[in-house]
Amino acid sequence: MKRSIFLLSFLLLTGVAFGQVKFSYDNAGNRIKRFTGSGARIAADEPFLSAEESIGDIAIYPNPVKDRFQLQVPDAGGVKRVSVINSSGVAAKEIPGYPSDGVEVSRLPAGVYITIIEFQSGQTSTVRFIKE
Repeated sequence: MKRSIFLLSFLLLTGVAFGQVKFSYDNAGNRIKRFTGSGARIAADEPFLSAEESIGDIAIYPNPVKDRFQLQVPDAGGVKRVSVINSSGVAAKEIPGYPSDGVEVSRLPAGVYITIIEFQSGQTSTVRFIKE
């Protein structure tokens, strides 16, 4: 019995040490790099967005949000759809086109959300916000 508990504990502890994944974020909260660990060695993957794929400065304000937020994008006319995704990965709200009057989120429960902005060009960008 002690041997099986020791073996199970050893496997769990070593599995956690080798399975660590760390992420790097930019100032807007977007994930830009992923680091995988294998023991003492940590290798960095390529950035998720290269300079050519980057959409530009996209912002949500105010953040944290109470009732409504405004979306600032470099090319508002090029926005195809705006989606608000909850922490479970479910689309809580979808808006076709650019929401010039802002995005109303007063009925959403408090938490952390991701806004996915899809552009006519096929590119997407994500911005994280907190709903109070």
